[in-house]
Amino acid sequence: RDLRADGAQRLCHRGRQRLCQPHHRAQPKAHNDSRLRLLAAREEAMQEVVRDARARVRERVKDRSAYTSLLQALLAQALAQLEEPADGTALVRCRASDADAVKAALEPARQAYAAAAGAGAPKLVIDAANPLPPAAAPGLEDDSPEGTTCAGGVSVASTGGRVVCCNTLDARVRIAYEALLPSIRSALFGVAI
Repeated sequence: RDLRADGAQRLCHRGRQRLCQPHHRAQPKAHNDSRLRLLAAREEAMQEVVRDARARVRERVKDRSAYTSLLQALLAQALAQLEEPADGTALVRCRASDADAVKAALEPARQAYAAAAGAGAPKLVIDAANPLPPAAAPGLEDDSPEGTTCAGGVSVASTGGRVVCCNTLDARVRIAYEALLPSIRSALFGVAI
């Protein structure tokens, strides 16, 4: 009996000692808080890269001749993705402000696709009833929720709308970010995370 009481008393003393020493609990919490701050700072740096890429895209759109040739390439690429037959029709969605530039790019894009594919290109029709969202107001570009604004580009749908190729500039930045994420992390932080 004395041994059990003595052992229980020692266990109780050890338990109280651990509970009475606050540094035993504060140390892991401080380490975890530090780790969380580091992760938040890294995420902020990653988001800064995305914001910078989006700003560069917005600058590219301002050069109308370069933007028209970009639209032509995006349309030709979308046609290649859709594989729509030559007798079909593809619906092109764009921002209302880009309608004239897209109209100018339609025929050159069809010709580029036909030359690359070695086959006829489908008819391209602008869907004026369902335009893409407009560009964000200046200064609010980074505060807009995803999908409420569009930096430019096109979205092309096959006949019947069953297949859609979203070639908007916002989608391209997002895809590039996701594909290059390990390289971006390595460039920013020096190691793959």
